[in-house]
Amino acid sequence: MGELRSKIVERHYADLRSNDWDRMKQLFSDDVVTEMPGVGTLRGVAPFVEFAKVFFAAFPEGRIDIRSTIEQGNTIIAESTMIATQTGPLATPGGQTIPPTGKSIELPVADVFVVDGDKVVQHRVYFDQMSMMNQLGLVPEPAGATA
Repeated sequence: MGELRSKIVERHYADLRSNDWDRMKQLFSDDVVTEMPGVGTLRGVAPFVEFAKVFFAAFPEGRIDIRSTIEQGNTIIAESTMIATQTGPLATPGGQTIPPTGKSIELPVADVFVVDGDKVVQHRVYFDQMSMMNQLGLVPEPAGATA
């Protein structure tokens, strides 16, 4: 196991699980650039932490299980699975709020972390938004579909 897995990935996921936002801020540089589907580019640690707070308010018992990591130099890629149930309202980037569905998701996620010293300076997140919305029951059945 590489040094960045425990130093960055496992710590970040533990901070998310425990909602330890202050500790998470210490892991990211003040000017970290985060990119993710549906959100676009977030510049700075504060906007990223605010996004995480909103997301984990909708999925308070959520966890991210690491499936594999690839580490090279100052970069680590983590392939994981987000497992959660939406028990809180989910704010969307468009300003709408999706009421709690009570439905669970099991969503493949990939995180790319670029580190400078002890801080994450770039963070890219990849996941299938349509899969998440479908698992939450928010994608209407196509006209004429039969079960």
